[in-house]
Amino acid sequence: MSRGEVRVAIINYGMGNLLSIATSLSRVGAQPAVINSINEAENFDAVVFPGVGAFKPAMAKLAENHVLVKRILEEKPVLGICLGMQLFYEGSEEGCSSGCFVEGLKVFKGYVRRLPNIVKVPHMGWNSIKVVKDSCPLFEDIPSGIYVYYAHSYATPPSE
Repeated sequence: MSRGEVRVAIINYGMGNLLSIATSLSRVGAQPAVINSINEAENFDAVVFPGVGAFKPAMAKLAENHVLVKRILEEKPVLGICLGMQLFYEGSEEGCSSGCFVEGLKVFKGYVRRLPNIVKVPHMGWNSIKVVKDSCPLFEDIPSGIYVYYAHSYATPPSE
């Protein structure tokens, strides 16, 4: 299968940077399509869960088809961007009073938590990252110390 034949579904759960993701995918030769129903994802080669938004309303939209979402996550290559990745965890503090969690998709163990007070929130700007070699094929060509842009207030602690 050539790159141009890769059909990528971008899940529209009522929020997110849908157009910028579609444009980026088109530039690298993929065929992106924004879909409004998770049911449509079965017709695609890969799936993107976009970023930008709030955990609780995004989960409310996805909860309607929770079983199908889990099956797609098991069967297809999936990319979660920002909030999209956070949804894969057991839950999040976002949108909840202290001490409770909004339930996530439970693909990964761990909980999304507000960044500690030692970091200015929202955490926005360019920061360098340390790449642990041989940790993941996705990082093979990414040099340690490269700067990447962050814009977030929540994260999953490494111990989780």
